[in-house]
Amino acid sequence: MRTGSIISVVAALALAACTNGDQVDTTTATTTASPATTVTSSAPSTEGSAPTDEVVVYVAMGDSGNFSPGPPTGAIYQYAELLSDDLGTEIQLRNHTQGGQHASQLLSQLRTNARWRADLASADAVTLSIPIDVWVRPFQIVSGWEGLDPAECGGPEQTECLQDALALYTTHTDEILDELTAICDPDEVMIRMWNTYMLNIGYKLEVGSLDTINPFWQAAAEHVEQSAARYGIPVADTYSAFNGPDGTEDPYLTGLIEDDQLHPTTEGSALIAELLYDASTY
Repeated sequence: MRTGSIISVVAALALAACTNGDQVDTTTATTTASPATTVTSSAPSTEGSAPTDEVVVYVAMGDSGNFSPGPPTGAIYQYAELLSDDLGTEIQLRNHTQGGQHASQLLSQLRTNARWRADLASADAVTLSIPIDVWVRPFQIVSGWEGLDPAECGGPEQTECLQDALALYTTHTDEILDELTAICDPDEVMIRMWNTYMLNIGYKLEVGSLDTINPFWQAAAEHVEQSAARYGIPVADTYSAFNGPDGTEDPYLTGLIEDDQLHPTTEGSALIAELLYDASTY
């Protein structure tokens, strides 16, 4: 039996699906295909697990960090495997992650996409990471990427663009969680989130921009935890696991991210999956 098993939550709730009682008008809402992957247990059910003949529906949302480097080694696939091993049953992964997705796009899908809403209405488990698109340009400016002038960030301390990014990111986080929990009741559905590690930290250390950026990134990570806590949703602290307690460790040097300095390796994805899975990390 794995320590801190979350499967007991699913079993206790009899695999209850989330719903807000609203009917989705599929004749007017935009629909997209719902990629579904079925994961079956690769290990025998162990003592303390909750084997069941039911298929557990797992919905994943977020950007490319969720699925890189791809099936079957991306974080969402490894997480599904952990659930399947513990339950001894099939996990049907309905994958709504998308590379390059903006937070505003994810929010729009939650509000208007009938297929997304239907999948969430039948979900037993959900994982979510908030896309970090609003941070990309500010990070480049402050770091002087490819000749950019850090003064373009604005403000007397050249941090105005970071302040704006933080404000927009926290707004997106709150709105996404409000919309998600209006569809899915966190008391009935096992929802897990993870915050995001610092990208391309080696370059930021080299050019000296990390000290300026880190307080805003740490504030963003803290807000994800605070916003999720309003609904009792646990957050896996990927930021600390990848970047250390002070946010200055380079996960590339420990083999957790790829050569692109952005996406997790198979080992990094395994760590994210374990953090999502292990209740003792929350």
